[in-house]
Amino acid sequence: MNTWKRLLRKMKAPQFLAGLLMILSLLTGCSASTPNQNPSLLTGAAPGEAGSKPAPVCEGGSVVKVLLERTIKGGQGQEFTQLLQKMRTLAMQQPGYISGETLRAADDPNHYLVISVWKSMAHWQAWLGQPERQKIQDKIDTYSPTTIRVYTY
Repeated sequence: MNTWKRLLRKMKAPQFLAGLLMILSLLTGCSASTPNQNPSLLTGAAPGEAGSKPAPVCEGGSVVKVLLERTIKGGQGQEFTQLLQKMRTLAMQQPGYISGETLRAADDPNHYLVISVWKSMAHWQAWLGQPERQKIQDKIDTYSPTTIRVYTY
């Protein structure tokens, strides 16, 4: 354990995060090279700088990170989070799903940010087209419209 602590102290945050993403890419069956990616998105280093690495790429394109933001009316949090949990449970069963998390803003507990990571844009778009997902999304939209931003590594 002491070895890990020493290693973590010596590593800079971008190098550590790049290493974690590389491990994730290996676990999900992705490769780690593409000439068209911006390495600063992965490591924070400018292209050509020491520590810059190409972004992970999966079959069918780059890994996709989706940010979904919603602000609900007060007092609806419990019902709303149950719908989000149903959506996550369904998403976890889909091909190409890597991970997800739900965050609440520290300064506004009615503002939610859901982060979803997919192996490729094709996987994300297939998920969007799922009728079961759309049923849950329609219920979520009664609480708040959803703003979606899709990012690639």
